[in-house]
Amino acid sequence: MLPSPIIAHFFKDMADGNYKGFPSLGIEYQTTLDEQFQEYLGLGKDKQGVYVTQRRQGGSAESAGVKLGDIILEDERPQG
Repeated sequence: MLPSPIIAHFFKDMADGNYKGFPSLGIEYQTTLDEQFQEYLGLGKDKQGVYVTQRRQGGSAESAGVKLGDIILEDERPQG
């Protein structure tokens, strides 16, 4: 079962005959929660993020310059 907002989005996007779908970063990733993996990547134990294992050609990540093997870290800036 799909929520009605998703169905509504689909029909609205299809109206002009050019379905673009939902935005996607276009990556597959591995979390960096494992201490041994953090050490292998040269991260400190307090660093959390994701390790990019795949990148879809033509996706948003490629446009932003994300490469295989990049590590995307959490935002450490204060909120507010």
